Amino acid sequence: MFNLGVQVINGQKTFIPLENNPEVHKHLCKNLGVSPSLTFHDILSTTPEMLSWIPRPVNALILLCDKPIYLAARSRVEHSIPEYLGSGADEPVLWMKQTIGHACGLMALLHVVVNLENGKYVLAGSELEKIVKSAIGLGPVERARLLYDSRFLEEAHMDAASEGCSIVPLPQEECGFHFIAFVKKDGKVWELNGGMNGPLLRGELEGDLLGEEGLDMTKSPNITLIQGNLDHPAAIFENVKRQTSTPVWGVFSVQTANPRNDDERRQGMALIDESVKQGVKYFVYSSVDRGGERSDQNPTQVPHFIFKHEIEKHLKEKAKGTDMEWTILRPVAFFENLTPDYFGKVFTTAWQMSLEGKPLQLVATSDIGFFAAAAFTNPEALKNHACSLAGDELTFDQMSETFKQLTGKNVPTTFSIPVRLMMAAVKELGVMFKWFHDEGYGADIPTLKKLNPGLKAFGDWLKEDSKFETR
Repeated sequence: MFNLGVQVINGQKTFIPLENNPEVHKHLCKNLGVSPSLTFHDILSTTPEMLSWIPRPVNALILLCDKPIYLAARSRVEHSIPEYLGSGADEPVLWMKQTIGHACGLMALLHVVVNLENGKYVLAGSELEKIVKSAIGLGPVERARLLYDSRFLEEAHMDAASEGCSIVPLPQEECGFHFIAFVKKDGKVWELNGGMNGPLLRGELEGDLLGEEGLDMTKSPNITLIQGNLDHPAAIFENVKRQTSTPVWGVFSVQTANPRNDDERRQGMALIDESVKQGVKYFVYSSVDRGGERSDQNPTQVPHFIFKHEIEKHLKEKAKGTDMEWTILRPVAFFENLTPDYFGKVFTTAWQMSLEGKPLQLVATSDIGFFAAAAFTNPEALKNHACSLAGDELTFDQMSETFKQLTGKNVPTTFSIPVRLMMAAVKELGVMFKWFHDEGYGADIPTLKKLNPGLKAFGDWLKEDSKFETR
C-alpha cells in the first residue's frame, strides 16, 4: 500500500480526506478485507427517475454533507445525545467514536460494514475481522484507542485516499465536508456518526432506505420546510410561528431575476423590512458582483444588477441602528449556465462572441451555499461585510480546452446568427454580455481559496456537479 504520510496536527493524528467516489470506497473496502459482493452506487438525486437506476434493496447510505450546513443543522441534536457507554455482543449496533482527524469517510464505511447484516461482509480471517472482534468487548473510549493505534487502518485509508479524480489534499488542509452513515439493522434505522456522542435511532422501517419512509428518516429533524410567498413576507414569519416558538434568528434572501417587472426589487426590500420588524439578528443577501471593490458604487447598466445594487443599499440603510447584522454575497456568473441543452449552447456561443478572448469569472452554486452557511455559523468573520464570489477565471478557449480534456468532446455551441438576434431582442442578455466584455467581474479568487480550500474551479465543477459526462 502507498502511504502519503499521516500527520499529527494539534496533537491529533490526521488523515487525508476521502473523495466521495464509489470507486474510492471499493478500493478502501478491498484494502480493509471486505467482501466484493458489497457494492456501492452514486446517488446524485432522490427523484424517482434517478433512484430507478439504483439496484435495490439499499440498507445502508453514506451521506456527504456540506460541513458548515451540517453543523448548523445538527449541533443541537448531537449535543442532546447522552454519552454512549455500551459494549459487548448485546449492543444493538457497534458504534465507534472518531478521534482521528479527517477520518469521517473511513468511520462511515466501517459503521456500514460492521453493522450491515451483522457484519456478514467482513471477510473471515481478515485483519478487519480481528479488529471487530476486539472492539466488541471494549467500551467507546477503548474502541476509539484501538482504531487510533491501528497501523492497518491507517495504511488502508491513506492508500485509498490517494485514489480518485480530484487533487489529493494535504492532511493540514481544512475539509469542508463530512461523511455520516445510515444503516438498517434488525428492522431499525440507525444514524452512525463517529463525531457524535453515540448512535442515534431514527425509527423502525419495513422497506429499504431509498423508499419514501426510509429517505424521510435520513432527513435532519432540525429542518422544517415552511411554505410562503415572497410577495407576503409577513405571512412567512407567521407560518414559522405556527411551527416553533423560537424566534427567527437568521434569514437568507435570494430572488429570481426578472428585468421585465419590479418583482425582484420589491420582494427583496420587503423581506428586509419584515426581517427588521421581526427582530431578525442576521440577514444574508445573495446579490451579484459588479467589479470587485467597485461593486458598492457601480450599479452597472444591467437591469437585474441595478435591482440588486438597490436592494443592497436598502439592507444597509434599514439595518442601521438595529440589532440586525448582515452579509452580502456577490457571486459572479454561474457554472450552472453550462448545460447540455439549447440554453447552454446559447450561453457558450454568447461567451465566445461577446468576450473576444477576454476572461470570464464563474462560480459553482454549491460554493455560494458554502459561504452562506459560513456566514451563519461564523457571523463574526463576515458580519457587515460584502464578499464577491468566484471559483475560476478563464477565457472561452481555456474553458473549451478543459471541457475537451475531461469529456472528450467539444464544448456545445450553436449558430451565431440566432444568438445575435436573441441578444438584440432580449436587451438584458445583450447588455450583460457587453458588460462582461467592457468591465467584467472582480472577485479575489486567491483569497477565497484560503477561506474555502474546496472552492471549485471549472474542472472540479464539470466532474462533480455538472450534467455532462466526464471520463
